[in-house]
Amino acid sequence: MSKEKFYVYLEDDNRIEDPNFDSYNKGTQLMLEILVEQNFEFESFEQYENVVNDLEKCRDEDDVEDVMYDLGTDYIDELEVHIAWMDLMFPRPEKSPYLNYAE
Repeated sequence: MSKEKFYVYLEDDNRIEDPNFDSYNKGTQLMLEILVEQNFEFESFEQYENVVNDLEKCRDEDDVEDVMYDLGTDYIDELEVHIAWMDLMFPRPEKSPYLNYAE
């Protein structure tokens, strides 16, 4: 089974394949995919690696907000990517099986 390649787009119009993409946690992968969808271009591959390292260290919504806000305010203010990250990393059931809900 062949894996789809993930490319990093740079400001100098180059693109570089990231062979390690599948090894990142699912939240990091989601944020990187959103950046690609939004046509984000990194200054350098080194900047990309720093962003990956920062995303891999994220443990909560505030951490993700900080990393993504540094890349552009729209990611937090309009796209609310931190919420998508939380939903992926910490899925919540619609209703807790441990509580009784009044209808």
